[in-house]
Amino acid sequence: GKLILGLGNGFQILVELGILPFVDFKKHISFLPRNFNSWAYLSVQTTTPCIYTKGFQGMYLPLLSSYSFVYMEQQTFETLQKNNQLVLFYCDSTYKPLQPLEQSVCGICDASGKIFGLLAHPEGYLHLYNHPQFHKLKLEGKLSRDWVSFQLFKNVVDYIKKFDS
Repeated sequence: GKLILGLGNGFQILVELGILPFVDFKKHISFLPRNFNSWAYLSVQTTTPCIYTKGFQGMYLPLLSSYSFVYMEQQTFETLQKNNQLVLFYCDSTYKPLQPLEQSVCGICDASGKIFGLLAHPEGYLHLYNHPQFHKLKLEGKLSRDWVSFQLFKNVVDYIKKFDS
């Protein structure tokens, strides 16, 4: 199968088309407006098969969509959790997920880990200058070139190289 990444409203489209998490749950997940247009800490569930988030514990990414909140029924949440398809949760700055978990989902993958939808926008942080505290971190000497957005897309390239050779 091919790799598919749905960002922001692209995540919503994957759900509406029945691609994520799978067709039976399309009517049990909805996206609610919560206009963040800011940045959020995200906790990564390391037990998922998601190839995009391999090697991550947490992320700090921009939310650029007016739909920044996923609602799902408890049964849907439990099924996705049991199948290790819940990839990202909103969390605090120490990467401790917000409670209740079913109200803090930010990313879901399919069972293969090749299809991934997330509400955050990693493409909005491809340059260090995009970080909201760039100048402060630069002055303090704490600016790192190991930013997660680049690595997320590099994971895709590495996966393709591995299976395309």
